[in-house]
Amino acid sequence: MAVKPTIIFTWASDATFGSGPATGNPTKVNPPGWPAVVQGNIPDLTVVAEFQNTPMNALGLWTGWLFAGSFAGAADPHIVETDANGDATVQDIVVIGSLRYSPVRVVTRVQSFAAALFGASFQFIAGGGEYRVDTTAPGTNFFFPLRNLPNGAVLDSVTLKMNGGAGHTPVTMTATPPLLRVRRRPIFGNASIDIATQADTTDTTTYEADHDLTVAAIGHTIDTVANSYTVLLDNEVGGDAQSGLNIFECVVVCTIAADDEFPSGG
Repeated sequence: MAVKPTIIFTWASDATFGSGPATGNPTKVNPPGWPAVVQGNIPDLTVVAEFQNTPMNALGLWTGWLFAGSFAGAADPHIVETDANGDATVQDIVVIGSLRYSPVRVVTRVQSFAAALFGASFQFIAGGGEYRVDTTAPGTNFFFPLRNLPNGAVLDSVTLKMNGGAGHTPVTMTATPPLLRVRRRPIFGNASIDIATQADTTDTTTYEADHDLTVAAIGHTIDTVANSYTVLLDNEVGGDAQSGLNIFECVVVCTIAADDEFPSGG
């Protein structure tokens, strides 16, 4: 790790000489062509002290400016540095034109339900001071769109918070369990495509209690220009299938690596 130098210097900061053969004369004189002195000092020619003092004075000023750099966010002009953790504080950032940034961050979004968006045999019922979705028959399915997904982000996981209806065979129910599907449909296409699926393989006790059904490690790059996205839950069917499956909430987790949430084509 680089260590910030602690040596700063001043050179020819007095305007005139206070002693010596040039007393009273300027300490600095711009050499010919300054500041573009393309050949510098010419060999075998006498070096004029006043000429030499000009760039040395400028260099001293720059060492002072560099040394005054800070990561603390002082309200004055200074070079912005980072601390030992690579962090810096600034008072404010003013952006002229477009801004793109690439901090990788994970975001969680809760998807709300709307009554018109469900498959057959699902209805809203009031429960616990909030609304939830309840199946009235086995063998049905539940679907709704995933809205406001961040375009360009990676879809990591989708979770339904739910519980199954009571009455299944203890320990291991005989019904085919619910299957959670995360799907995309091309904007100009008719067929939806499964991106990822996950069956609810919990035991009876866990299934009939509040629990999560999660499709994890999806790894799909969201493209809201080309696709729409939905969640589909195939309800339990066959065997000891019961009605009364409750779905309370849908939680979507994405990893955002770029600010592409509002694409020009979307």
